[in-house]
Amino acid sequence: MPPKVNTRTQLTESIRVELCIMKESNHSWKQKDLVKWLEDTHGLKASQAAISKTLKRSADLLQEEGLLNPNTKHSKMVKYPAMESALYEWFVCHQEHVNMNGALLKDKGNMFLRKLYPEATSFVFSNGWLEKFKQQHAIHSFCRFGESGSVNMEKIEVSLPSIREALDK
Repeated sequence: MPPKVNTRTQLTESIRVELCIMKESNHSWKQKDLVKWLEDTHGLKASQAAISKTLKRSADLLQEEGLLNPNTKHSKMVKYPAMESALYEWFVCHQEHVNMNGALLKDKGNMFLRKLYPEATSFVFSNGWLEKFKQQHAIHSFCRFGESGSVNMEKIEVSLPSIREALDK
């Protein structure tokens, strides 16, 4: 007997939202009907358990519809969304003017957390949190060469021949 092949399908957030909307517009549909609809519409096979878990999250999915990355397959609702949103907005506004690093993002995140959620007591801005924050917002690197604009090109052009001469010796 051949080994059983894992045909598990992971649904993207946009498909999950569609599924929730379909269930809202067709109240009489059972989960089996949604499985069939998913297969017919998107060509995906999903288990009844996956449908059930998606429908349990339907209120959150529909509320956060515009904020979700539609291609994400695993989405975890953040604990303090206003803080993360404010931190990302700050990052976008200041990334060209400030040398960004992980410690700075953590400090600013802590500042926004205290302002927006004064009741928050035990949130840790760990390296894991930082990596997930960067991944969620497609922040790939902090590397920026901020002093390149302050170079005096005239002095370089004047000094370049003497530097080349010294290197040739």
